[in-house]
Amino acid sequence: MNEAQPLDLLIIGGGPAGLSAALYAGRARRRVCVVDAGQPRHAVSAAVHNLIGLEGVAPAELRRRAWSDLAPYDVQRQEGQVLGLSYDGALWTAALAGGSLRAHAVLLAVGVVDLLPDWPGLDATWGRSVHVCPFCHGWEQRDRPLMAYGQGDHLVPFATMLSAWSRDLVVLTGDAPLPEAEAEGLRARGVVLRAGHPTALEHENGALTGVHLDDGTLLPRSALFLGVRQRQTALVRGLGLEAVPSPVNEDGDVKVDGTGRTNLPMLWAAGDLCSRMQQVSAAIAAGGVCGAMIHATLSMRP
Repeated sequence: MNEAQPLDLLIIGGGPAGLSAALYAGRARRRVCVVDAGQPRHAVSAAVHNLIGLEGVAPAELRRRAWSDLAPYDVQRQEGQVLGLSYDGALWTAALAGGSLRAHAVLLAVGVVDLLPDWPGLDATWGRSVHVCPFCHGWEQRDRPLMAYGQGDHLVPFATMLSAWSRDLVVLTGDAPLPEAEAEGLRARGVVLRAGHPTALEHENGALTGVHLDDGTLLPRSALFLGVRQRQTALVRGLGLEAVPSPVNEDGDVKVDGTGRTNLPMLWAAGDLCSRMQQVSAAIAAGGVCGAMIHATLSMRP
């Protein structure tokens, strides 16, 4: 590290958004480095879904193929974690454990941090039979006994949507019952409403078999769709980026324009840290836009 010649683009995060941006910028003959800590959020999932042409590909295989695609271009890979970023009016400097990197432009593609409950059994079932997104995992759990919990104000539309995958659906409403009109609409779809909260998960090798409730009940279920609170990473939180309110992210979503540009100079963001549509396909699209727009911006500089 500490190379004399600055990079054109430093990408922080080697997930779908970051690697898509690297492909665009690399093919535009930009000098790029991707810094990746190697701990992707979707590593717990068996497969990536809704990615046309690659339906069902394993997350690790998707990354392997992406790096194979990047091989012809001037895109370097740096394992590690960026500990801090600073801008001197001309270049960004990224501090890493073993040194630093300088770049004309930076793309943040670090994702977000999930704030998971500490229920016994969650570690084993998370990403296997406890999920967030029914578009990602609803098909695999179709017609099984399902549960929804923790979606907050979005509980009713979420449960209505989820009932398309299974008519055996229990919705936990927490401490407050739903308004009667909304409750009746869900019951008309065959949805069972229960007050209360989960306290522990029963499973067999990661396959959910039941959910313990705070009233002592053990309710047999095969999958749980869980509304999860999130926050930004420590790196993102320390930058002073503008944010927009989010129903999920406690820090808000990073505010970007149509090109992925943030309020800080020569700093872009793409992927889950600035989007509620936390899908691989959406992250790839957003990263591609950033890669193209960063090249265009660099091209117009003196």
